[in-house]
Amino acid sequence: MEENYTSHKHAQHNYKICTHLADMGEFNDWVITTAFYASMHYLRHAIFPIKVNQEGSEIEVTGFEEYCVQTKKRGKRHNEMRKLVECHCPTEVAAIYNQMLDLSWTARYSKYRFSAQATNTAIKRLEKIKTYSESK
Repeated sequence: MEENYTSHKHAQHNYKICTHLADMGEFNDWVITTAFYASMHYLRHAIFPIKVNQEGSEIEVTGFEEYCVQTKKRGKRHNEMRKLVECHCPTEVAAIYNQMLDLSWTARYSKYRFSAQATNTAIKRLEKIKTYSESK
């Protein structure tokens, strides 16, 4: 990972491509997908650092990757992130995140044609998560 990497920078990068694709109006499945990934990184920025119990003592982890290593979470990383969001974010933010995760899953694996209304909804949800994240 690059030396100056942060979840916030990653979120901003994904946000830029999401809005660029939305402006093009042609790849709505990718607007939904990038909206989800921008949201995920914004929430990683909002959640970390956190303290976790490690063999009887509390340690601080600074990011999701370190969290997965320290807590020995392997595999289903989207489920781990979902749990963290549900535990550390307001209910409304968690609900939006879960809706975006589910829709992006559909966009990536089941259906690629979405209406402009669906992409507008995804972008509105992204904006809410961005606002929440940047208030942290």
